Amino acid sequence: MGSAGTALTDQAARNAIQTELDINLMVEAGAGSGKTESLAGRMVSLVASGKAQVGQIAAVTFTRKGAAELRGRFRMKMEEQLADEKDRDRSARLQDAIRDMEGMFAGTIHSFCARLLRERPVEAGLAPGFREIEEAEDNLLRRSAWRDFIDQARKDASPDLAALRNAGVNIADLQEAFATVCRYPDVVFPAGDAACPEALVYWAALDRFWERLQSLKPRDETPNKCKVLGKMREFAPMYRNLRAPEQIAALAKMIRMWGKAEVTLKWWEGRGPEARELINEFQANCAEPFLLAWRECLYGPAVRLLVGARESAAKERRKKALINFTDLLLLASKLVREDLTVRAALQKKYRFLFVDEFQDTDPLQLELFFLLAAEHGAGADWRTSELRPGSLFLVGDPKQSIYRFRRADIEMYQQAKEKIEVAGGRVVKLTTCYRSGPNLCEWVNGIFTTDPPTPATPYQPEFARTVAQPPASDGRSVPFRFRCR
Repeated sequence: MGSAGTALTDQAARNAIQTELDINLMVEAGAGSGKTESLAGRMVSLVASGKAQVGQIAAVTFTRKGAAELRGRFRMKMEEQLADEKDRDRSARLQDAIRDMEGMFAGTIHSFCARLLRERPVEAGLAPGFREIEEAEDNLLRRSAWRDFIDQARKDASPDLAALRNAGVNIADLQEAFATVCRYPDVVFPAGDAACPEALVYWAALDRFWERLQSLKPRDETPNKCKVLGKMREFAPMYRNLRAPEQIAALAKMIRMWGKAEVTLKWWEGRGPEARELINEFQANCAEPFLLAWRECLYGPAVRLLVGARESAAKERRKKALINFTDLLLLASKLVREDLTVRAALQKKYRFLFVDEFQDTDPLQLELFFLLAAEHGAGADWRTSELRPGSLFLVGDPKQSIYRFRRADIEMYQQAKEKIEVAGGRVVKLTTCYRSGPNLCEWVNGIFTTDPPTPATPYQPEFARTVAQPPASDGRSVPFRFRCR
């Protein structure tokens, strides 16, 4: 990219992308720096040089639209190079690639996983005719599976269900937690074995607190508009001598909220500061510790119930030959990790992996890419497996990662970056911006001089300066390309 005769500050990085085809590359590219152009350009270089056939290339993009754009750019660049190509062999390779473009994979990570599983359904433990379900259908199935599981747990007199119900937990309130647990089927949630807090100890403290607070309140509450006194009036009917942990939990939650309702000193006949101190002390030393211990006690049965429901829902999907988006990632990574024969066959077929928006890659996706790019016969841990030279081309910008809810993690990104370099690859940066003018680029550079930090920290990427595209060699300005993302 760029105008003829102009020198780009990142030209060496752009040259490496086009020419260093025998090493793995990670490209850190800022907004508007030509990421799609770099992906398509390296793919063309691989095909024209004879190092890759078009069917050996798999390009994974963040969206279907991005995949279509990359496929179109790839074809256009091959046609442009073919028109100028003088070498007969290179021309023949480009012609073959244009003819066979349908054999190249370009799509989202979920469509890529679906393709892998359809090629090896039996080894993945799936029915050959499995169907992928969209998010809306998956939500309906999940809610139905939750209801069925709870109904069966009730019939089986589940001790975990009984413990939660006896504690006053509304089981319907766990549906959101169930959705979260289902989104991360590869995550182990230890239930723990925390015991219930000693109720009598906390009741004794609550009795002392309530007795003392009652002695401090004003004699005449009629004209009183103090919010804490209002809360006390609500509290009094609930204060019972029942001595059960769930009653303490309910009362402790009420008292914990009193801190947000300030004591109005003028109504307390000079005893307001003492009342405020008493409330704060009880909240810190009794209410909060009890609620923490109470939650730890209920966490065990809740997690066991949620994980059991997750496993039950997964079994139901298998019976119906249905898989959701998370299943696609989980089963594909498991297949490549555990079955060396299948992995070897897939490595031979998908020899070159191109990954866009790598900063938003989650642990399952990262494992899948690095194991497919590993040397034949490598172990199951992607962190220790050797990489085949030239098999990986990753493009991303850690500063643009905004999908933490998808488990994108800067630490995982940094591990992948180090892995590339240790394996003899390179990390290059594209800093020229084709989307914005010099004034805007310099304004952004000035804003982010100190935040994000330079150099990077383990939890925050460094800031890379952006340089506007230089003018053409004849001095004319170059039009900028604006694109919404």
